[in-house]
Amino acid sequence: QDCFRSARGDSAHSSASAICALECAAALAANASEVEATALLRALCETRIPSAHAATRAVSEIIATLSVRPSLRKVVAQEGALSIVLSFLRDARVYNDADTVRECARALYNTSLTGLGRVMVAQKGALQEVVKLTACADAITRHCALSALALHVESFEYALKAVDLGVLPALVAAVKQGTRAFSALEEARANDATTASVFALAALTNLPDLHATLALGGACEALLLALRRALGESSMTAAEQCHYAALALCNLASNDVARKELQRANAVSLMSALARSAMAQPDLQNIAAAAVKNLTKNEATLVHIQPISGRSAL
Repeated sequence: QDCFRSARGDSAHSSASAICALECAAALAANASEVEATALLRALCETRIPSAHAATRAVSEIIATLSVRPSLRKVVAQEGALSIVLSFLRDARVYNDADTVRECARALYNTSLTGLGRVMVAQKGALQEVVKLTACADAITRHCALSALALHVESFEYALKAVDLGVLPALVAAVKQGTRAFSALEEARANDATTASVFALAALTNLPDLHATLALGGACEALLLALRRALGESSMTAAEQCHYAALALCNLASNDVARKELQRANAVSLMSALARSAMAQPDLQNIAAAAVKNLTKNEATLVHIQPISGRSAL
């Protein structure tokens, strides 16, 4: 708090010492006590932050670092820090700084890990920023954004909003590319990002009203590709991706428009083979069998898709 105190007040707007103080606070934030961290977040909200990239970078890093702690996410969401993050993302000058944007995306994801955080993010209109960041060139930023999106689309209201905001092209592209879209990341993080994107797209199929839009937007092709790719691997993340993709394809197959797209893509053959495969888990066989009935007998079996693994802060 001592090094941060000099950053407060009007002089902070252009002061090099203020930037140094903010950078010092960013370096110390991870080890701050609960009381110190709370005071730091509140002090940030009372400070005129210098417009220099070094300052916005330090401030966004402080918020992202402290948002890792579950006990501080309420403070981030309710006491102004979230508004700072959004002001950075909505400022064209700041948005050009990849480091600041990356930390802002991390803060949005971490804050969204709680129900209250998701409500606050949505209420402040931040879902628009999350959707925009899913198409970011930076792999870490895109990972954070897709992971945040995966949390929000569990809600029907936010899922509809995300589609209205135009998230589908970026989401379909991420699912199609798989880990290749995150080649700059270490393997475990690339797999996690891919799983988040597959789940986010799959969760949209929980809403029957979106099925035709999803099919026409390339979701059928992307999910079939994700399923085939995951079936060729043996990791836990691949099994999770299989589960989400198979459920989503079953849901889509209940819709006339999507059913035709899937039939043209030879989904009947794939799902029939999966339903009979001795190598597949029984639940996956059952999902595939239900999908085949939807595809060939015009049945309308729908299964609500929920995450099967926990989410960790980034």
